[in-house]
Amino acid sequence: MLIDEVWNNFPFQTKFEKMLFPPTIAQVRDLEEGIKTDEVGNVIGDGIFIRLMSYRWVTPSLYYKANPKSVTGVDETVEKTKYGIKEENGERLLVWKIRYIPKIYSYIDMTLFETEDGKCAENGGDVDGICKRVFDNAVVSGRFLLQTSSVDIREVIEFEEELERNVNDVDDIKWDDCYDYDYYNDGLDMDQQDERFWNF
Repeated sequence: MLIDEVWNNFPFQTKFEKMLFPPTIAQVRDLEEGIKTDEVGNVIGDGIFIRLMSYRWVTPSLYYKANPKSVTGVDETVEKTKYGIKEENGERLLVWKIRYIPKIYSYIDMTLFETEDGKCAENGGDVDGICKRVFDNAVVSGRFLLQTSSVDIREVIEFEEELERNVNDVDDIKWDDCYDYDYYNDGLDMDQQDERFWNF
């Protein structure tokens, strides 16, 4: 069951979805009766106070997180370094080396319900069982890709070229053209310049 929660004890409203793992049918009924939602699942009326804990679980295998929008197909880090300069048609081109490096994960972070004494309030207190279930489901669904079986996932290197610009030139406008030497190098101090500015 997915529940949208709003923490009213913060100056801002934080909204997120949380997967519940209540150990008994009675607890399921208590939650359903205690939190009223509209037809799309938003909490209406006064919510109930819920204690949450953060738990980091070390996974049994290293894995990638699938990301179809990335270059490598998984979550990645991008490193861009200057590779060199080349001449082409009388112009100097900067060549950049871009590395797309797949991120390897070794843990998952879970947000779980917490008892008043700081223990997990879900799944009969079996927090590792919840984490293992979530991890296994993510592997089966293809969201997590085990490193040992994902032999096609590799670092990708690309090269990108761009026209080298003169350090004194921005969009063909010289900084020298923007500086009024007569105005700023007239021997007046700051107060005198301010006075001259306002007396026009």
